Amino acid sequence: MKNGVSLHSIEYLGRDRDFLWNHDFLGLLASRMDLKRCRSVLDVGCGVGHWSLALLPWIGQKPRMVGVDLEPDHALEYERVINLQRGVANARGVTANAERLPFDEGQFDLVTCQTVLMHAKCPEQVLREMMRTLRPGGLLLCVEPNNTVSRMPMAELASGSDPRVVLLLSELAIRISIGLKRRGRSEEYIGERLPALFQSAGAKDIRVWTSDKAFVDLPPYDTPEEVARAAISKQFAVNGTGVFDREEARASFLAADGSEARFKRCWSAFIDAWERAQESRKSNLWSTSNGGLFYIGAGRKSQDGA
Repeated sequence: MKNGVSLHSIEYLGRDRDFLWNHDFLGLLASRMDLKRCRSVLDVGCGVGHWSLALLPWIGQKPRMVGVDLEPDHALEYERVINLQRGVANARGVTANAERLPFDEGQFDLVTCQTVLMHAKCPEQVLREMMRTLRPGGLLLCVEPNNTVSRMPMAELASGSDPRVVLLLSELAIRISIGLKRRGRSEEYIGERLPALFQSAGAKDIRVWTSDKAFVDLPPYDTPEEVARAAISKQFAVNGTGVFDREEARASFLAADGSEARFKRCWSAFIDAWERAQESRKSNLWSTSNGGLFYIGAGRKSQDGA
């Protein structure tokens, strides 16, 4: 946590994030929101540019692109990557706090973020700042998940695993999500609150959709997307990071009123399930589709700028 927003390590910004969206679905969203009219874009919590790159084919020609991130290296990489794209004029990466954006009012046609509000200490303040920097009639666009759903052991359930194991894995998922919120680390289910958050920030014409993306694992697991996802999972497992960070999981589990003994049982079930899945993959027996749950919230600043 830094200045009210949790930082994303570069390890969370790998190639797997290139496959978060179906291209034609983004086109559908673009037509619904008339993104071609957007000529100036602010990407809040921009990371190294994945979200801006996904949007670029659908927004106006020669757009002015600005990315804001707390981490200077991310802001610099954003500027480098976006300026390499055809038709972009002078993209900028800015190091700043999302709760205090360094821009005057009414500067942008589109202000957007992807998986940022979930990490903010005060998402309401972040949204107020995003709304402030929008021009009258401008578009606010936020993508936030319900990661609790992604943590749930649906593949285990579908494969006929022992119900006791499924319940242990479910308890681990829910307690971790609750504990992360109580510890101020993240609000994994903030996507559920997007309509109310937008309304509180003063947005009008509020609309919310869910992504149509499913993440498929099917032998021989050789598509670029499957290779990228397998690589990041292996990296997390080997390094004890991400969902394999035992101490982080333990702290959140206990913060959600779980016991030490119960955590050990749940964590053991989680590791066993992971190892079984890896053995199944080696034998080309593992297959699943994980839909996750991503919300896309959109709203507009009123024409009078109020």
